[in-house]
Amino acid sequence: MALTAEDVINKRFQPTKFREGYDQDEVDDFLDEVVVELRRLNQENETLRKQVETLGGQPETASADETGHAAGATTVAASQSTAHDDAASVSEPVAAPAEETTPVETTSAAPSAAPAPAASSTGTAASDPATAESSQSAAAVLAMAQKLHDDYVSQGQAERERLITEGRT
Repeated sequence: MALTAEDVINKRFQPTKFREGYDQDEVDDFLDEVVVELRRLNQENETLRKQVETLGGQPETASADETGHAAGATTVAASQSTAHDDAASVSEPVAAPAEETTPVETTSAAPSAAPAPAASSTGTAASDPATAESSQSAAAVLAMAQKLHDDYVSQGQAERERLITEGRT
């Protein structure tokens, strides 16, 4: 069974007894980073599979494209792949620290829009980069919402502890 981003998101760990476990916020932040990277890699894998199909399924051409020694159509595909990787690496650091506000999220969407014109100019389906952009944006929004939720829960627990301590004194 392959590990998917949804598996990582839905994984729940049992709380530890008799000792402290890992900081849940740190684990959640790390899992958010893993999910973003896993989705990016799955999207890149799908894009590369489609490129292999459009090139006639020639493994020699596909491996030459990956090493950067190909010419002609494979060079265009390599530049498109590089542009996609650059845009993903720009949006990944923004999505990882989920403490940032929504304006940062909108700035990550602008650099991610760059692969869409490149894809339409090479003749490939332009909807794939748009889908990737929207899924990355959705993942970033979900990560931010999860972080915000965790922060509110932590604040509520701290307030509860403060009130209990205040009531006992």
